[in-house]
Amino acid sequence: MFASLTLRQQDVVRQFLTQGLNMHDAILASNALGTGELRTPRDALREERCARDKRQAAEHEAAHLCVATAVGLDAKYATICPDGSGECGFSKGGTPIQLAATIMAPEIWINKFRRDAFPNGAKGLKGDHRALAIYDVFVMRKAMDLCIDVLRDRRAVILAAADRIEKFGFYVP
Repeated sequence: MFASLTLRQQDVVRQFLTQGLNMHDAILASNALGTGELRTPRDALREERCARDKRQAAEHEAAHLCVATAVGLDAKYATICPDGSGECGFSKGGTPIQLAATIMAPEIWINKFRRDAFPNGAKGLKGDHRALAIYDVFVMRKAMDLCIDVLRDRRAVILAAADRIEKFGFYVP
């Protein structure tokens, strides 16, 4: 079968073979037998990174949403954009501890509870860190304790919400 491929297809399959794939998997991964464009290992890596970044963005917004709901804030929606940015809409009323717990949720979720899925740690936290900068140490400690308890108790809910956000681009509770 390999011999019947064009030289370009054989070259791309060889690239996958050097990555450690067997012949069967290399032919499938390269799309050499498919009707679309050939996929190089670089293309495959880029697609994998994009999918991982999209999943992390979905879990980031799901963590905001679930903690906001759990601490009594009025959570309205969570959405992600194709560029990896996202937004979670919730009421701004509430105590500083409730707000801080909601804002810090994604960093704790990804770095503490999802380290296996995202070994490089949480990304896209600049806005959250900026929002948390106004709170004092007491509020931050109380909020962190509250946030960890909520995230631990609602793991399945967060993952289910992230699934919907990843699939549809938004979630409304």
